[in-house]
Amino acid sequence: MTRRWICRVLGLTFAGLLFCDVQRLAAAEPTVVSAETRTYYIAVDGKNSGQSTLTITRFSDGSEAVSADAKVTVRWTVFTYVYEFHGKEQWREGRFAQLESRAVDGGKQLSLSVKRADGGFSVTTAKGRPTSVPDVQFTTNYWREPTVGDDAGTITVLDADNGKLYDEKLERVGQRELMIGGQRIIANAYRLKGKLDVELWFDAQGFLVRQVGEEDGHPTEVRLASVQQTAKAPSGKER
Repeated sequence: MTRRWICRVLGLTFAGLLFCDVQRLAAAEPTVVSAETRTYYIAVDGKNSGQSTLTITRFSDGSEAVSADAKVTVRWTVFTYVYEFHGKEQWREGRFAQLESRAVDGGKQLSLSVKRADGGFSVTTAKGRPTSVPDVQFTTNYWREPTVGDDAGTITVLDADNGKLYDEKLERVGQRELMIGGQRIIANAYRLKGKLDVELWFDAQGFLVRQVGEEDGHPTEVRLASVQQTAKAPSGKER
């Protein structure tokens, strides 16, 4: 075989291997199954006080990514309270995997990073030094229906802005009919009892439609206002 033919054969072989590697990487990259943005009204003391949005993306490998943004302004006679939150979560096969967030709570700057580590999770707050926690099953973004058995039980809930952990008793209330956006839907209802004490409703997709509880002694309600399918969903690399 001449040198020219050897080079040609080697070139074709290399090109074939490169093509196979590219195809393999493309096949391994998860694709978007669904993506939508949900907008919620927030009422405090029975008054419209703000808005939040959840952009939820589900991927072909069973993972989920959500971006959460909220701003609440409550005006009283002597002062005005402002709360603002921006965060991102990742879940894999129905289990919490990661969170990054920043918030302003009445002028106080907060930041949080939570990542899966050996034996549990590493939690880093604005104070800097990371701490280890054994498990996180739910977050106070409450965006997805909890994965529990028929008897529910106690779950560990992560506060999405300050990193505190709460062991809450989760009760399955059952199904209830709600008026959301002028339409009647059947929602799965749950109640967290403990430090948080909140009621949560989720639709057939397992996404939040209503939340009722108290924040610093003030009755607070979060209710779904609209759902918009995302025209251009993010790729797996942008999660």
